[in-house]
Amino acid sequence: MIEIIKKIIRGVILSIRRTDIKINSFHIGYNFLPGRGCIIEREAVIANNVTLGKCCTISKRVILENNVTIGDYSAVNIGTMISQRTKVGNFSSIGNNCMIGNGNHAIDYVSTSQLLYGKNNILGVKTSFDGFTKTVTICNDVWIGNNAILMAGVTVGDGAVIGSGAVVTKNVEPYSIVVGNPAKLLRYRFDDDKIKFLLKNNLWENYSNHLSTIKKLIEQQENWECF
Repeated sequence: MIEIIKKIIRGVILSIRRTDIKINSFHIGYNFLPGRGCIIEREAVIANNVTLGKCCTISKRVILENNVTIGDYSAVNIGTMISQRTKVGNFSSIGNNCMIGNGNHAIDYVSTSQLLYGKNNILGVKTSFDGFTKTVTICNDVWIGNNAILMAGVTVGDGAVIGSGAVVTKNVEPYSIVVGNPAKLLRYRFDDDKIKFLLKNNLWENYSNHLSTIKKLIEQQENWECF
């Protein structure tokens, strides 16, 4: 109860101090660093040491665990959980009810229950087990469909698309589209020349240096060409 009250107080104080952000949730942990223009909707849960870039949207019932970092202009939609130490780049969109980087259980121990071998286990046994040694990296301009699951340790490259309900068990290449359980390559979004152009220019990581290029490409819509 005391910890809940502390979270509410932190949310209220942050809302008062930061008029450049909109916070409707009071489930706020320690050392929360939201960028300018962020929107945190009601019932979102923000754990400790979470950092958001500018103009991020965190929808209702989203859970961001400890040490999550999300880049500029990215959005996390209703009911998604992002596991600790996950990194998300700029301009990425994560759909509803996704599970990003769940912790693992030991399958070579005599039991799979962390209550018997995890931190603060009921037996008082000291083990080397850490269910969160593998983290997830979601790069820039990624679109993840509703109900997708990303297993711990995977990296999703720039511009990739993950289909709704996909279960991602291995790395996803830049500008690829993957679907299914387990997720498999459907196709690439662009031809090789366009992918090389995008990766070489690194438009999304350092977008502030490429705004004129990005605008020109967007204006061409689906008929954009390298230049």
